[in-house]
Amino acid sequence: MIVSESLWNQAAGWDARLGEIGTDAQLVMYFGSRDALRACSPYEVLRSRFPAATIVGCSGTRTIVGSAIEEDVVAVATLTFERTSVRLARALVGAPSESYAAGMELGAALRADDLVAAIVLADGLLVDGSALASGMNRALGARPLIVGGMASDPRDYTEALVGANASPQSGTIAVVGLYGSSLLVAHGRASGWDAFGPRRRVTRSQGNVVFELDGKPAYDLYERYLGEELKSRAASDGVVIPLQIASPERPDATLVRAPLAVDDGPASMTFAGHVPEGWIARLMRGSSDRLILGAGDAARHAHLADDAGAGDTFAFVVSCAGRHQVMGQRTEEELDVVGSELGAATTRLGFYSFGEIAPLETGACEVHNQTITITSFREAAA
Repeated sequence: MIVSESLWNQAAGWDARLGEIGTDAQLVMYFGSRDALRACSPYEVLRSRFPAATIVGCSGTRTIVGSAIEEDVVAVATLTFERTSVRLARALVGAPSESYAAGMELGAALRADDLVAAIVLADGLLVDGSALASGMNRALGARPLIVGGMASDPRDYTEALVGANASPQSGTIAVVGLYGSSLLVAHGRASGWDAFGPRRRVTRSQGNVVFELDGKPAYDLYERYLGEELKSRAASDGVVIPLQIASPERPDATLVRAPLAVDDGPASMTFAGHVPEGWIARLMRGSSDRLILGAGDAARHAHLADDAGAGDTFAFVVSCAGRHQVMGQRTEEELDVVGSELGAATTRLGFYSFGEIAPLETGACEVHNQTITITSFREAAA
């Protein structure tokens, strides 16, 4: 497996590395800000350069290039496999209610005995990530590994773009299937947030809106901890106190849900992902130090041993836009830690998302918030 990368920016255009990459890559992935994607027309450029490749990409609040966080660039990774095959499935949705059916359709299109991993990129504004994941789980089961992220925008929450062998547009879901026994994959996921306070049961919810915890308004619980700051924080950085949730049957398989909005009329809290009735919930708190340590944990799990396989290694990194919001200028420290754990020889590319797609301990994939996910790929030696 050969991995190459290149970069576009407004001032210099495409760097010289793009012209030096062999044209026989099977998979090309690109990430950039929404404005940068519109400015440089990456699909047209990459298609002319890599005529036979599967080309996918999306917009992100920020772009991850190694240990750097970029705002107005488009970063490209090309993967040339020796014994791994690539297939693409794509869907367009016009409303979140179509997400489950799209997940079923996409999973069915890629299902095969030798499917090792599926990489998902989905519009983080029009697609219901929880429903999408549920549909893919139904179609594919606990295997293969399903990872990816929800495309994001500059936090104006107007339009997120995904490209799937076409110019990036809203409402798109792209899933890349990787097949064959030669592909080595390692995955890590961590949040760094700590649960505190008593366990509470979700007694009334609908989708991603929670009305009651332990029979009392969820809003009241948050108001107790944030007081008068509740509404302003939820509008600007409501991720300060996320919610940890878990099924009573699998309390070890926890998810993090970030608050998106509050409403003191019906006294409800809206989260970035479904919060099912009957599940157990706890409030969470964290610090930049704990989030950075969490990134290190994820990277250690995603590390492929140096003597495993041959050729280059590619790490696909998806971190939550809310983590960037919380850590501010210290955000690059989580990428520095990831780089230290994975090694300088590993090409690392990805984006800051509106939701991270990764497996639970059960094997089924889910959408996570306030989480960093890292998936490393390398081919085995012949």
